[in-house]
Amino acid sequence: MLAADPEAAARRAVREARASLGDSPPSFAVLFASEHFFGSAQPLVAAVAAETGQVPLIGCVAEAVAGGSREVESEPAVSLWLAAGLGPVETFAMEFVRTPSGGAFGGYRFEHAAGGMHLMVCDPFTFPVGDLLAHLNQHVPGATVMGGMASGGLRLRQSRLFLDGRAAGQGFSSVCHGFKVSGCAVIKQSQ
Repeated sequence: MLAADPEAAARRAVREARASLGDSPPSFAVLFASEHFFGSAQPLVAAVAAETGQVPLIGCVAEAVAGGSREVESEPAVSLWLAAGLGPVETFAMEFVRTPSGGAFGGYRFEHAAGGMHLMVCDPFTFPVGDLLAHLNQHVPGATVMGGMASGGLRLRQSRLFLDGRAAGQGFSSVCHGFKVSGCAVIKQSQ
């Protein structure tokens, strides 16, 4: 069990995740928080970002949180994964905009050159990840994509995605701290 205080949760999560890295500095972070942090998502992600030294970060509020050998569903919980020594990591936001002919994806361009991995955390209500994957399969074959859907909110506009030191609710025109953060946050690890 973890206190629902976002700063205390951030300090503990970062301390425990850093212990597994030894002396290696983190290259990027993936953060999951239980729905208990829905209202304090911004202070939580900001505290994690400050504690990690502002490394690239993605994540979300989730219905259940797993870390180590434990899964927590009905108590406050935070799970943080830190990676080190991966080379350049780029975070960004994508969005889907409906158009008369269907829609368009914006915010990031998947390169045709092979290499790298894309880790995605998407809002299930505003971002059609199936359409993106179909588009990639047709137009960018060989793109390596993995990830999941944010599950902390069960209705439209209840998801919280994390991107670097920011938390944002979703909606295809949401703007958070000058970044368009809507639909899908992504990390690309270059090899």
